[in-house]
Amino acid sequence: MINLIRKDKLSKEELKQLDNYFFGKHTEELLFVDLKYIIKFFEETEKEYGVSLTKSDLPFSLHGLTIEYKIFFEEESIPTYKKLLEFISYFGVEDAGLAYILGDHYYYQNNKEEALKYYEMIFKNGFNLCNEGYFNSLCRYLELIDNVAEKLEDLLAYSSKADYDIEFINTYLLLINHLDKTDNFYLFRLNDAIEKTLPLVRKYQNQNSGDFEISDSDIERNYCELLALKMEYYIIRKEYQKAFEAYNQLTVEINKSGCLRYYHIRDLYYYQMIKDMSVMYPELKFFDDIHDATFKVIGHYSKLQENQEIVLENKDGLTFKFQVTVIYKENTVIICPILPIIGIGGGIFTTLSVVDGQMYLKNKL
Repeated sequence: MINLIRKDKLSKEELKQLDNYFFGKHTEELLFVDLKYIIKFFEETEKEYGVSLTKSDLPFSLHGLTIEYKIFFEEESIPTYKKLLEFISYFGVEDAGLAYILGDHYYYQNNKEEALKYYEMIFKNGFNLCNEGYFNSLCRYLELIDNVAEKLEDLLAYSSKADYDIEFINTYLLLINHLDKTDNFYLFRLNDAIEKTLPLVRKYQNQNSGDFEISDSDIERNYCELLALKMEYYIIRKEYQKAFEAYNQLTVEINKSGCLRYYHIRDLYYYQMIKDMSVMYPELKFFDDIHDATFKVIGHYSKLQENQEIVLENKDGLTFKFQVTVIYKENTVIICPILPIIGIGGGIFTTLSVVDGQMYLKNKL
């Protein structure tokens, strides 16, 4: 049949014979025929019969072949893959990731020119960022080009709007990490990414509620990352009340998701915020070095109570006012500083001890 399709002039009967042969059964054999013969065959068949069954079936057949070749990638079959991509490009069929599989192959061969050719074949305006399996290839592609932020902006702007997933959010995070954090547009992108991520987080949590105590999933970590970046953004701009709102929001999500690693980044930004605020409020120098520190409770108390205000003194003689918020089993006490601008700040876990009638609180961190 391959030799027949190459004939200069096909009869009406031969066209029907070829159409019946390739329709739904022998599509793969077309990969060994020059595209010009196939186009000619389709045109003549449609002229004679009004429709080509093979042409109508071709998108489904090509898509199936693409998935098969992607799963069972073999280097010796690369010429066939390239021919398949030629067909896909001409007939406007979804390539199911075959282009970036070839891009990856040449990337690892250190053939940047060929890798770029195949990456650019797929990572162009209109590529659906809600596809699966493309993200690592996208990262490799971005290593090979300049103007990474501009490229990511274009991909996000022209991507078809479908159900967002983890790879879309990963791509959004890539863009955010390439933007200027002092720019107002940075906050717009952050808020948009947060808005698109939250439904995915809640959907995941609803589907997996009760399965485990700590999930710490990728999508939940992404959400915590975005909230941490928002907190950092407001600190950079010295908008401390908004920064603390982001602190509280991040704390809630860490507790819901079990993404405990984000306590570290949250506290890092929090104490950076207090250090920045100490320029205007020198009394905040109390917090310059409080990790693993012991504080003296100023005043005489028979015991501490929740919602009580106390004053603590550090080793340098500096004092600061706190509120007792929680007491566990008498000797574990959570205290919150009463901060300027913000009010009640973040909790500090301490251990209560009494020496010669004097109370001390030791920071556990």
